[in-house]
Amino acid sequence: MKDAAPIYDLNPSEVHLWWTPLDFSAPQLKTFFELLSPDEAKRAERFRFDIHRNYYVAARGILRSLLSAYLACDAKAVQFSYAEQGKPFIANSHLQFNVSHSHGMAVYAFTKEIAIGVDIEKM
Repeated sequence: MKDAAPIYDLNPSEVHLWWTPLDFSAPQLKTFFELLSPDEAKRAERFRFDIHRNYYVAARGILRSLLSAYLACDAKAVQFSYAEQGKPFIANSHLQFNVSHSHGMAVYAFTKEIAIGVDIEKM
């Protein structure tokens, strides 16, 4: 379901990397939470510690926001499918992505047609 032209466009030979801290204010977290699907919201509620819940909500909300810009759709409308080991992907799309987060930071990688992986760790 396309609403408009993509804000971010990828050529097949490009890799787009985005990074962000995951420490956000309560109003910002509320905005991210409102983007989550019902299953993502349930998962967020299962976190025992607020900091881990907040990092999950921020990371997933930002992922949805970025995907919406590449897919030209509403962030809440992004529908994930899941590979056998739980890695999310967008069915029927050439867009490939991967996310890693560690100690309050997240990195996102996007490519077109070619699978990608990204990882960060605190040193």
